[in-house]
Amino acid sequence: FLFTTHKFSGQPEETAEMKPQWYNIHELPFDQMWEDDRFWLPYVIMGKKVHATFRFKKKKMLDYSIEVIE
Repeated sequence: FLFTTHKFSGQPEETAEMKPQWYNIHELPFDQMWEDDRFWLPYVIMGKKVHATFRFKKKKMLDYSIEVIE
């Protein structure tokens, strides 16, 4: 599940999975992100909702389906 917000307080914290960093929206490092992010994240940035399923095996994406909800 993915949740978005336009307002938050506090500081992002590093986890075992990622170290938070700020990027220009036009310079997102998709090559450093999970393989599926390049498919759904641009829609979410545009304010769209998506219903998507991504199947992975050993961190390699096998297939996916995505529906953009207008």
